[in-house]
Amino acid sequence: MLMMIAALVIKERDLLVSSFNDVFWACIALNIGSMVVGWLIAKCSKLNLTDSLTLSIEVGIQNASLAILIAISFLNKPEYAVTGGVYGLAMFIGPLLLVGGLKLKNKRTTRAVKEGF
Repeated sequence: MLMMIAALVIKERDLLVSSFNDVFWACIALNIGSMVVGWLIAKCSKLNLTDSLTLSIEVGIQNASLAILIAISFLNKPEYAVTGGVYGLAMFIGPLLLVGGLKLKNKRTTRAVKEGF
């Protein structure tokens, strides 16, 4: 996947630079929105915290390489692959924030328990 994204960036760098800001924020919104939907589905299904977290991350990390493949191979529109390439890089931001936030919460809870609260 990294090689596909690298090739896309090299080939379509002018288009990527000109549209990165719009595409990046749309990709972040899609990523976080889909993670929230995954979390809500998990909670409605009464899954435990670990399963809810897993489902949320799985829904949030979409198949960017498939989007790039379809854009380049089947649609013959490399410019469409820019969004898939940017999403391929941006899709890890939401899970990193989620996992980082939960680790910080767990660290604070552990510290409070050790201090006797």
